Formats: sequence, structure tokens, C-alpha cells
Amino acid sequence: MLKKLIKISYVLMASFLGLLMVAYLLFSSFAFQTYLTGRITSYVNEKFHTRISVGELSYDGWSYFSLRQVMFGDQKQDTLFYAGRLQFNLAGIAIDSTTFRLNHVVLDEGLCKILTYKDSTFSIDAMFAFTEGDTTPSVPGPPFRLELKNLEVMDTRFVMIDS
Repeated sequence: MLKKLIKISYVLMASFLGLLMVAYLLFSSFAFQTYLTGRITSYVNEKFHTRISVGELSYDGWSYFSLRQVMFGDQKQDTLFYAGRLQFNLAGIAIDSTTFRLNHVVLDEGLCKILTYKDSTFSIDAMFAFTEGDTTPSVPGPPFRLELKNLEVMDTRFVMIDS
């Protein structure tokens, strides 16, 4: 009877380790990462009425994530923010209903383009959904705040164009 229990416990332990290995291989596959990236960006775009796209998602170990070709659009369908590579530490993430905090963020090959349109609106208005003292959104935008801690910026341009 004891030998049977030991054999069953070995089988259960091996099955559990096998499932962990399959999950690790699944998460590290490019096809699954592409699928997951598409689902997450579709959800965020629908929920917050934004235009965000991510070209590629990869991770190094279990804590560092790298996003490639990240684009955040404004309300006029123009590019507001672009990053060739955006890397962050997931161990420092804190998510509540209104704030996303990311630690040890590396921004590389970036472009932040602030435009003033002829109708006196700014491209950056997409990032600020509420005006001072107002409780209704002035323009469609994300009702959350993104905080970046320990930000390292490399090869990035900031451009302001007044139409």
C-alpha cells in the first residue's frame, strides 16, 4: 500500500512539473505571444476608446518584458507616441482601477509628437480625458494613469508642431 502511494505521488509530481514545462513553452512561443498581444491591445482599445498597437511582446525570465513597435495614437488618428523598444520590470507593477505603475522602464528609439491642430486641439489631449473641475471627459481618452519609475530614455525625440 505504501509503495502505491509513493508511486501515485511521483506520478502527480511529474504531471505537475510537466504542466509547468508545457505552460512555460507555450508562453515562450512567438505565436502565443503574438496572439496574447493582439487580444490585450484589442481589449484596451475597445474599453478605453484608444488606438494602441504593439508589434511584438517578449519576456526575459519571469519578470522583464520587452514590447517592440509600441504605438499610441491620438484622437485624429495620428501617432502621438511611438517606441521601438519598451522594456519594464513586471515585479514592480501595481495595478488598481486607475493606475498602472511600471518599474525599471527602458525606452529606446522613441518619438513623442505633440501637434496643435487647426481646430485648436492638441494631439496630447488623448492622454488627458478630463479638464480641470470637470467630471465628464472632454475628449475620448483613457481613464487611467500610467506611472513609469526609474525611466531610462535612449535615442528618443520629442517633437512639437504648431499647425
